[in-house]
Amino acid sequence: MPLIKMATAARRARVGSTNTIRRALLAAGVPLVTLSPGEFAVEEADLNRYLLNRQNEPPAPPKPTRKYNPAETTGGKPKPKGRRQ
Repeated sequence: MPLIKMATAARRARVGSTNTIRRALLAAGVPLVTLSPGEFAVEEADLNRYLLNRQNEPPAPPKPTRKYNPAETTGGKPKPKGRRQ
């Protein structure tokens, strides 16, 4: 099986970085191969299986956003009255 480096895997998965795809693959249980310290690769069949499973899953629910409520905020830091003499 041909090995695919993380940079190529990230481009195929359309994610932001190599670290993101590495973490996602590890979380999904996909075995990674260490090429040299700090450099990883994944087998092509495993990557294709991961991408197909990711497409078939329903999208994650949106994260709740915090609404701005001015009553919750505390006042700013009090300003000094002036220069001491």
